[in-house]
Amino acid sequence: MRLGIALVPEFIGRAKTVACGVSAEEVGYDSVWVPEHLNGGEAFSLLGAIAAKTSKIRLGTAVVSINLRHPAVTALAAATLNDVSGGRFTLGLGLGDLTQLRSSLGIVNDKPVRSMVEAVKICRQIFGGSSHFEGERFRSHLHHIMRPTSSPKIFMAAVGEQMLRAAARYGDGVIFSIFLSPESVKKSTAVIKTARGLSARRDDFEFMGLLATASEKHIQQLKELAAVFLSWPGRAKQSLPIYLFNKVDVEKLSLLVSRGETGKAAELVDDEVLEELACIGSLKTIRRKIGEFVDAGVTYPVLYPVGDAKRFLKK
Repeated sequence: MRLGIALVPEFIGRAKTVACGVSAEEVGYDSVWVPEHLNGGEAFSLLGAIAAKTSKIRLGTAVVSINLRHPAVTALAAATLNDVSGGRFTLGLGLGDLTQLRSSLGIVNDKPVRSMVEAVKICRQIFGGSSHFEGERFRSHLHHIMRPTSSPKIFMAAVGEQMLRAAARYGDGVIFSIFLSPESVKKSTAVIKTARGLSARRDDFEFMGLLATASEKHIQQLKELAAVFLSWPGRAKQSLPIYLFNKVDVEKLSLLVSRGETGKAAELVDDEVLEELACIGSLKTIRRKIGEFVDAGVTYPVLYPVGDAKRFLKK
């Protein structure tokens, strides 16, 4: 089974992200993915540095926000990275934290699904060598663009049904966020398969799952991260089975996170909830949980280690 790993700069530092990317190739991971958060690092630069020091491991963004760069600029960065890495790059696109983007940078996106579709269409055009697009959110009219030697695949982060259907129609794959339960993954996979007609034929569409992973030593850090994710509007309902949703006080959780009291918010994350959403504990337990996600429909598991990624790689 192919297995990828996500390296998070705010957990391990920018320089160590590059070193861990090299180590990931050495120990046999199929791919390395770097997210881009406002409090972390710039993903394309870090992946370019990893590309320069590796030769086989695949590279990807998981994810970069369509709201932080014009899609044409994102596409040019993706095409460049794909060329310099010898065709090893996959572009993972997402919305980003819309609440944070609004409060921190004044970026507003009231039509997220439409904006995502427009961004993907522009990227496809750029990869083809020119762009002639006029949309509601984005416009792009560029001529005689240097085409990549091969077009990067585009994976779309999706949670809600509308975005899942958009991913099925316009993406080469979907990225399931961390802290989705296997049951939620199964339902989301069914939406995409129905939209693409996968029940009737073979298809190379990829179902990538970002699987939050931690040892017992880093449970508190994992709980704090889970608290932030579950505080997002509608996320707990989308992520959890009904019998566990009632164990999450979303209103209180959101209030504490908005105040920056993530430690207190973490206390509201029940152990049973965490065990449903993440891969925790010994290697044997983690492997078993990965199997649950694969059985639910994930075709490409990507571990998202919380804590000491360097030590995790050694294991």
